Amino acid sequence: MNENQSVVLWGLATDTLPLADPPVLQAPTGGEVVWFPEDGSLKNFLLLMLHWQAAMGGLPFSAVGSAESFDVPPTWKVCAQVHEMTAYASPGAALCIIRNNGNADVFLGALDSSVFDTASAKLPVRWDHSSAHDR
Repeated sequence: MNENQSVVLWGLATDTLPLADPPVLQAPTGGEVVWFPEDGSLKNFLLLMLHWQAAMGGLPFSAVGSAESFDVPPTWKVCAQVHEMTAYASPGAALCIIRNNGNADVFLGALDSSVFDTASAKLPVRWDHSSAHDR
């Protein structure tokens, strides 16, 4: 898989293909391609990427913001985690949070405006961009 700006590749080692849930490798581009471990589970990695794509515009309503570190409301189910990013799901919505140094970058996607409005209002986030402004 090629990252959208072509700075990173992800893949599987051919000798791990018989495994039910092989580990994922990553390689930066721009020079010699050197692979290193990204995540120990293809299933976990693909779940994270699915939610990331949904929150980044795959769903029709989205928002991007930041917050001090906070607890995600219990209505959100943890779906996957890779490094500092955790993906959550709630009916009709996807949420990805990247935590670093006590702060959180927050990405929300929702299937319809009512789910979006409810979810975005309940998260303690300073929204920098919201598709609600585009309506």
